[in-house]
Amino acid sequence: MNIATRFTFLFIAMFSFPSLYASYYAGEITYQYIGANTITAVVTTYTRASSGASFRDSLPISWGDGTVEVIARVNGNNLTGDTLPNDMMINHYVGTHVYTAVPVSGFAVISFTDPNRNANIINIANSVNVPFYIEDTIWFAAQAGNNNGPVLLYPPVDYAFAGDTFFVNPAAYDIEADSLTFEMAVPLQAAGIIVPGYAGPSTIPTPNSPNNVISINPLTGEIIWATPQEAGLYDIAILIHEYRFGQILSTMRRDMLIAVLNDTTAPPHLMGTFTDTVIAPGTALSLPYSASGDPGYTDSMSAYSGIFFLSGSNAAFVSTPTVQSTSGTLTWTPGPNQYKQIETRIVAVSDLQECANLHSVINAFRVTVVDTNFTTGLADIAGTKDIVVYPVPANNILHVNTALPPGTAIIDMIGREYSAKISDQQIDISGLTAGIYLLRWQDEGKTIICRFIKE
Repeated sequence: MNIATRFTFLFIAMFSFPSLYASYYAGEITYQYIGANTITAVVTTYTRASSGASFRDSLPISWGDGTVEVIARVNGNNLTGDTLPNDMMINHYVGTHVYTAVPVSGFAVISFTDPNRNANIINIANSVNVPFYIEDTIWFAAQAGNNNGPVLLYPPVDYAFAGDTFFVNPAAYDIEADSLTFEMAVPLQAAGIIVPGYAGPSTIPTPNSPNNVISINPLTGEIIWATPQEAGLYDIAILIHEYRFGQILSTMRRDMLIAVLNDTTAPPHLMGTFTDTVIAPGTALSLPYSASGDPGYTDSMSAYSGIFFLSGSNAAFVSTPTVQSTSGTLTWTPGPNQYKQIETRIVAVSDLQECANLHSVINAFRVTVVDTNFTTGLADIAGTKDIVVYPVPANNILHVNTALPPGTAIIDMIGREYSAKISDQQIDISGLTAGIYLLRWQDEGKTIICRFIKE
């Protein structure tokens, strides 16, 4: 039996079940606040392509104010969405809702529920009879002007090998450069109700094994599973918080599927530069990458990043796949208005010649675009137009062109406060890790906020 045939049989065995059920693998809801208490939401689901119950041109969405509305599919044909390898289908449904009044709670939970998940998920008892549920929570007071919620570019269905450390990253970006944090969550079957009989992947086959731990980086969203022990389908969820200047805007729950396969094939090797960097507008970025895998594989390489979606962006990633190896180059010259912290992820995927979507290696790095002549950082915040914070970026000492009063605080983009030695018009930031921070103080009853970057 050749390699491709062996994996085809594996997937047939793992993903097969009666076509009576809608069979949801994974999904999420994204949103845009378009003003006047109006939300446009996109429900994205991954379903089994061969299941007739999954062929829907519309589905119901609950807007969180007592309104349930049927919204239409916007991709594929009248019945099906776009087909993917391994008997999967991706579906996008879009709807817009006007809230007649802001909910008394100040927020709304937008959700979608279906009676059935995929069958044969080994960490959910009798999974085919457990409802599939996804939601977003949106706080209205924080939605100043139009706001787009976070978008996750890397799909929520991925593949791992038993006995081999698994990495995956949702490749999240926010077009307004709002701050995002990530945490592991238990999948839900309804609002506030966790899936019954759920077991974390690290408990299978036996709990508390030192060689079977799954975790997530709260700032980058990278999930590491070291290491899967037993082949099968696993369901996990992640909860993403969106913040602006320490105030929460929204949360998103992504429901994910990981297919763990039995195989001894080595993962591909990804080579290149994965170092956080700060560049100025107009600076050309050109980074070469290469990858190699086991014999019998055709390697491909992809890049996932918000830079490809910026207005007027010239970002590009070009790769040349070959048998057992591939090479690629990321190029980007940020424009004058692209002062955003962009997380750029380069993903190398090793594919069988006749079977796609198998083991991948993921590395990520962050590019921060800063105009060194734009010293105030956040000129749109009241009171900062005459304040100069320099240098940009700063390394050990940050200077300010005004005396800083007692009570001056340093906070990060989700509101956590940090200590630093403040002396009149300068601050010792040598103890801070690299990133974007806010300098905040009170002046005659007015809050002054300036952004700075620690290199």
